[in-house]
Amino acid sequence: MAAALALVQLVLAAPPTAEFSISSTTPLVDQVVTFTSSVTDADNDVTAIAWDFDYDGTFVAETTGAQVTHAYPTAGARTVALRVTDGTTNDTTNDQVLVTKTVTVTNPPPTAAFTISPNPANAGQTVTFNGSTSSDPQGPIADADHDWDLDGNGSFETQGTMVTRSYPSGGNRTIRLRVTDAHGATAIAAHALTVNNAGPTAAFTISPNPATDELNVSVDW
Repeated sequence: MAAALALVQLVLAAPPTAEFSISSTTPLVDQVVTFTSSVTDADNDVTAIAWDFDYDGTFVAETTGAQVTHAYPTAGARTVALRVTDGTTNDTTNDQVLVTKTVTVTNPPPTAAFTISPNPANAGQTVTFNGSTSSDPQGPIADADHDWDLDGNGSFETQGTMVTRSYPSGGNRTIRLRVTDAHGATAIAAHALTVNNAGPTAAFTISPNPATDELNVSVDW
């Protein structure tokens, strides 16, 4: 009597498929970015969706989920990883899928701008330098982040949004303002200042005044 043959068919569970979208692939520093996953699994047994926002191998537990947000404190390129794990065990390990994309974080520089009043000025006259029109797309520029070169020597030795100075002698000077934003980006603006020499002052006295005929008159200057 012939022995019955039993056919055994091994069916391996299909791994999940994963993809994700990014609300902005070129966000600004500190801008909130939304990451949204799209996961399918034939066995419907996905157990974990995890994110690594800078691809350092650490998938933070509290950011696990289909949609998460993250902000980057510094500029630069980052690799973002999505890891999807399902519950099927093949060869003693759970099936995992890893998908990566690149985010380029930018920090546009501020804009330096200022006015000089008066210009031209006279020697010894107080001159006001106003940098309040400087700007940054990510917020205001602090008072201490306005640095001035008021004598044109290339050294930024004075701080403040609005500063004053007088010059003892005439001449042309290049005034520079350097502004720095909260993330370290800088910009420089320059304007020419003309200082005129102060003219002499004419003065004299007459004694006596009024005088009579044939009286000597003294003029002193």
